[in-house]
Amino acid sequence: MSEFTQKHLYISLTIIFLIFIPLTLQFSIYILSWGVFRSGSNDGWLGFWGGYLGSALAIGFAYFNTKYQLKESKKNDFENAVKINELNALSSLLNNSMEFLSRIYEFENAIEIFNPQNTGNEKSSDQACNIINNFQKYWRDYILQYNSRITSLNSLTPLERENIGSFKRDTGSAHADLERELRKKTRDYNSIVGKKNQLKNLIVTQTNNFNKKYKAILPSDLDLSKQSPK
Repeated sequence: MSEFTQKHLYISLTIIFLIFIPLTLQFSIYILSWGVFRSGSNDGWLGFWGGYLGSALAIGFAYFNTKYQLKESKKNDFENAVKINELNALSSLLNNSMEFLSRIYEFENAIEIFNPQNTGNEKSSDQACNIINNFQKYWRDYILQYNSRITSLNSLTPLERENIGSFKRDTGSAHADLERELRKKTRDYNSIVGKKNQLKNLIVTQTNNFNKKYKAILPSDLDLSKQSPK
């Protein structure tokens, strides 16, 4: 069937049933009123052909309707599969970002050893190295999982892909700035906090964007503001 016929199937059948079939039957009974066809009355033949064509139309309609429903069902199944895959990918990205935000929250407490106002802290080099190395490990785990999961998103618009690219560049730059600050021999606590906040704000913004996209596909009770560290 052509695309036009598929879209206008009911209209086409209605026109055929109401106009062409009655006219065709009328002319057929008139023209074929000889030979073997003379063995029955016009009313009898009209009833026979009416029942015959009605059955044919019913079978044809059932066939095309079933074919259309199967096609729509396959289309819906495919769309649902894509949606589920998208939701799984977004859920993984959200969990990954939330986990890294919790690590930033731990990092906020750990870097207090660099705070000059906390005179009771022993600022040993071992403590500093542990803080830096642990946070580097969390960062590597986060960015590795992020890169692997972002490729699963298929419904991203060109603008969203551009924003994701900008986010990766910005977070990479913010992390590099923070790492340089942490590895200085003379550490500036306020500068560390500032660099840390830049990275944290970027992660929170991206996480909120993923959360909005998730809710746009499937409404959720997820309240990001109650789960991410302040």
